[in-house]
Amino acid sequence: MTFLAVNSKGIEYISYTPLTRKLEGETLNGTWIFKGRYSDNMMFQVPKGTIEKLIGKELTWQDEPVELKE
Repeated sequence: MTFLAVNSKGIEYISYTPLTRKLEGETLNGTWIFKGRYSDNMMFQVPKGTIEKLIGKELTWQDEPVELKE
């Protein structure tokens, strides 16, 4: 499985495992962390615009991660 997500600062990520939202303090800023326990947790930052090229729409922090399926 592969998941696509954008953090609160607009940085785009690709992950091999499901992600869950993590807020920083009481602000709306935050990032994504790995959901559950996986031995192969990997998340990579990708250039801005990569997600839109892959799925045909832009993601924001308000959107849930998108799973790419084969």
